[in-house]
Amino acid sequence: MWITKRAQPTTLLILAILLLGAGVAALFTGTIDIGLASLFDTARPDHQSARLIVMELRLPRVLLAGLVGAILALGGVVMQALFRNPLADPSLIGVTAGASLGASLAIVLFSATGVGLMSLT
Repeated sequence: MWITKRAQPTTLLILAILLLGAGVAALFTGTIDIGLASLFDTARPDHQSARLIVMELRLPRVLLAGLVGAILALGGVVMQALFRNPLADPSLIGVTAGASLGASLAIVLFSATGVGLMSLT
């Protein structure tokens, strides 16, 4: 393994700080600029638009991105532990081929009928 037992806590701490920094940066970066000072003043009543943008739009996206990343990482760890192979990936058990088949079928079957979100036209 490339992370030694001695360097592992330090590496995890650095990665956790970087993750927190990226999350905070994602909260105030966007089409409508919200400064770092305004980001922490969203509880004040005169900052309703900033509160709406941060709490209703950006914060759920940041939390969902973190949750999805954690779930994907957990799935990768489980697959590597199950097959006892540090290079295991989804194509090892055919997940990639199955996903390609499902996407192809959805495009062929539902694009011609014009079903809601599945339609490409």
